[in-house]
Amino acid sequence: MSEEDKIISYMNKFQKLALYDYLQYYKGINASIDDSDSNVELARYDLTEFYINYTYGKKTKEICISFQPALENLGEVRGRFVAMARKAAEAFHVSPTRIDHYVCPSTASELINFSVIGIMMTILTAITLGIWPYNKNLLTEKVILWIKRLTIPTLAIHVAELAFTVTPLLRTYRAPLRVWLIYSFLTVLVGFPSWMPLKRKISEIEAYHNKFSGK
Repeated sequence: MSEEDKIISYMNKFQKLALYDYLQYYKGINASIDDSDSNVELARYDLTEFYINYTYGKKTKEICISFQPALENLGEVRGRFVAMARKAAEAFHVSPTRIDHYVCPSTASELINFSVIGIMMTILTAITLGIWPYNKNLLTEKVILWIKRLTIPTLAIHVAELAFTVTPLLRTYRAPLRVWLIYSFLTVLVGFPSWMPLKRKISEIEAYHNKFSGK
């Protein structure tokens, strides 16, 4: 496989988001990676331009986008594709990288925090909502009242975490709806242990971007 074929294969397999961003930013085409009726593929490139096959429904168009300035040699194409993707993403106020799955806890501390707090909050929430069976007496009623006074403010704090910490991250990293739903549920129920792995993943992504761009 030639170097050109390797780059084309890589872009089509791993950089679909960048191809959609090229169409939106450089050609003004309202193309979305979340639209199941559309598809994009890098067809070919040379020193002055590259071509994307944009399919919507049953129609396919070949879109030409110019390199500005032109490449001096084809060895520059990887870096140029990255730079153009970053420029497009910055114009849209988003990241060139997408978080398309729930980032699970993986370190020992993350697993312990998620498990312990998750189990505890599940039980407390079930009791607060009245779906956890218990024998009613004066003592248990007092305990339940105390649990409600603890659980309701805690859930309110979790909602604030979702609104002011998690939602901006999901928006910036263009998470699909299913990922939003998972993070919304787990953040409200569990709190910070559900989204700290996401913060770690984002730190790794940004470190990679900065290293690649020489920052």
